[in-house]
Amino acid sequence: MEPWRTEMLDQKRLEGLMRGFIAFEIPIDRIEGKAKLGQNKSAEDQDAVSAAIGTLW
Repeated sequence: MEPWRTEMLDQKRLEGLMRGFIAFEIPIDRIEGKAKLGQNKSAEDQDAVSAAIGTLW
């Protein structure tokens, strides 16, 4: 499947969508993390997720 690109839309539709975007900032005071290593998932599922995440970087 081909990735979606803005060039696939006609210019008028794209301009309409762009008017719906709102930019904002959120100050971050702290970051908290939680580790869940998929202990309730099969090794195959864990490997599939790891592979999918690897394609993002």
